[in-house]
Amino acid sequence: MVQFVGLLDARGTVLEINKVALDAVGITLSDVEGKPFWTTVWWQVSEEANQGIRDMIARAAKGEFVRWDTPIYASADGSVTIIIDASLTPVMDDDGTVVFICAEGRERY
Repeated sequence: MVQFVGLLDARGTVLEINKVALDAVGITLSDVEGKPFWTTVWWQVSEEANQGIRDMIARAAKGEFVRWDTPIYASADGSVTIIIDASLTPVMDDDGTVVFICAEGRERY
């Protein structure tokens, strides 16, 4: 099973992405670090997928755990699209404020 993992700030900005996810599309962390997650290559497969990740980040930023199936790009040139079981988990501080969002995706077979 392939596991894609990322850490976002509470606004959805990329802080960290695991090597498996980066290698799948032929990029490095410096290519996406500091950028909104929805602007990264994985989410450009369709307007629907892109709007979906935006909507899900907004929900996670409010403290909700969200999970859904979605297509993403799995190659640098966009020739490979896969369906992942995606989830966003809010990480809260002691006061209950969302400070990070953990993004995960597992390829569906």
